[in-house]
Amino acid sequence: MRYRNQITRAFRTCVNFGCTAMVLLGCLFAHGAAAQTVPEQAQRVLREHRLFPKDPMAGSRFGYSAGISGNTMVIGAFVADGATPGSGAAYVFERKNDHWVQSAKIFANDGAEGDGFGSSAAIDGDTIIVGSPFSTVGTMPGAGVAYIFHREKNAWVQQAKLEPPVPAFFGGFGDDLGVSISGDTAAVADGAAFQPPSTFGAISTFTRKGSRWTQSARVRVANEPSFATSVSLNRDTLVVGALNGNAPGAEFAGAAYVFQRKQNRWVQQARLTASDASPSGGLGFSAAVSGDLIAIGAINAQVNGHAPGAIYVFGRDNDNWKQQAKLAASDGMDFDLLGFRVAISGSTVLGGAENRSLHGDVAVGAAYVFQPHDGTWMQTAELAATDGTESALFGCSTAVDGNSLVVGAGGQTTKVGQGAGEAYTYQLDGR
Repeated sequence: MRYRNQITRAFRTCVNFGCTAMVLLGCLFAHGAAAQTVPEQAQRVLREHRLFPKDPMAGSRFGYSAGISGNTMVIGAFVADGATPGSGAAYVFERKNDHWVQSAKIFANDGAEGDGFGSSAAIDGDTIIVGSPFSTVGTMPGAGVAYIFHREKNAWVQQAKLEPPVPAFFGGFGDDLGVSISGDTAAVADGAAFQPPSTFGAISTFTRKGSRWTQSARVRVANEPSFATSVSLNRDTLVVGALNGNAPGAEFAGAAYVFQRKQNRWVQQARLTASDASPSGGLGFSAAVSGDLIAIGAINAQVNGHAPGAIYVFGRDNDNWKQQAKLAASDGMDFDLLGFRVAISGSTVLGGAENRSLHGDVAVGAAYVFQPHDGTWMQTAELAATDGTESALFGCSTAVDGNSLVVGAGGQTTKVGQGAGEAYTYQLDGR
């Protein structure tokens, strides 16, 4: 079993009511490894909206994955009841009059208990992709699949079931951080996530013509441990994490690869490593791309002699990618795991630190917002759930689109029980 699945596959879900609370957010500088607080008058307040599914159940892990596109959001709950008990589900919410309302629950019609449907999820426009990494393919247990759903006349219809080209025993197809979608192209990570460092994974891309999805490419690199730990796709740019990749002078520091689609072929454009890479730094654990910016999580990155994790931002100039900043939390502590999840939209970066302890409680979690101002990247918000519980894992999923932010807490204890999970939305303009 993979590390993430060893520590998380034990929980279930809640109720659909809209609690709101006010969260104080500070603007903090974060360039390189330094963090500096700006004057108190620069602080502002954002409104927190709490989301729950309509069919609450302890241990369902609602909030474990998340995606947002415009006024539609998808939240995964990989142990929720779907077609069968415990097969997993995902919940679709739509924004109406500034309130998020559950509009659908989607699941695999052929799902079986333990498939993990909802371990990963992404959305673009009217299309959702959901990973089901432990589904059986043929006679191969745990090979994994991914499902495509399309919105048709306000209903979400399963459009495709994507399978690995070479099913492997617990191969990790569509696992955590393993799905992404942009327009008529989907990318699914295969075979590397949370496997031993000797595993060499791949990315399968699929394209849609009409309503039919077919595999269009198999993206690999040579001699790269844990290639395909994470994946992110934006138009013709594909970013792939390699958690255990080597960097100059630092073994297993982590790396990320950038591919550009040219004439229907994915051509490697860059291999990215941290300018201050340290052994086992964890770069590539998560990755996100938006236009000419890439954000890459490094969950064990060193900051001032400690290891709270960090996020590295790279920018593209023509075909050249250069590191712009190392983003670190102003109050980071050892083993916070900042960068466990990362999302980017435009020039807004949202990073999760699910293992952060608060008020003596372990792994309550936190999330941080970073944006550039006058050429310098700044921490513009620190988010923490107002009702956070021990092992809530706030920050185990993050998503951002424009000014809308989503943070999942897949381990949150609610009134229905432990690990029911919860999701939180925030609006950067204070709406």
